[in-house]
Amino acid sequence: MNENSNNNLDIEQLYIKYSGMVYRRCLKILQDESSAMDVMQDLFVKLLNKQNSIHSEALSSLLYQMATNLSLNLISKQKVRSDYVINNPAQSDDEIDSKSDIESHIIDESLLLKYLKHFDVRTCELAIYHYIDGYTLDEVAKMQQLSNSSVRRLLSQMKEKLNHLYKVGEVK
Repeated sequence: MNENSNNNLDIEQLYIKYSGMVYRRCLKILQDESSAMDVMQDLFVKLLNKQNSIHSEALSSLLYQMATNLSLNLISKQKVRSDYVINNPAQSDDEIDSKSDIESHIIDESLLLKYLKHFDVRTCELAIYHYIDGYTLDEVAKMQQLSNSSVRRLLSQMKEKLNHLYKVGEVK
């Protein structure tokens, strides 16, 4: 990785090399081009402000995780605003209502993304890595520095909450 003479990362080169990857990650989670672009730009501003403390090893992994976290943070911040809705026309409410248990839909990417606003950022991150990105529970546990049982417990609690929300009609 190119570094300038002050041992700082060359943010412009990082932007050129990784902005597409960061944007795609943000877009996958947020499902809104404008929000994804804003989060991507915010990520590189954060890098610029902290370039002295960031090392050049494993930058793509760092940027991928930062994009995930910033996207989830945006969802979390905006869930308090009742006018924020994730645009997700992938399934109609009739299709969802025909099932008695939301757990049968938890692995459905479009539905999971639609319901993220009901959960804390950490749980959302675990769910995205496991259900959307396809990481095993072991891999998610290692990435998040948690035990396998903690990951299982948090994802199980998520499913239980989704089931409850579905039964009381908050999740459709």
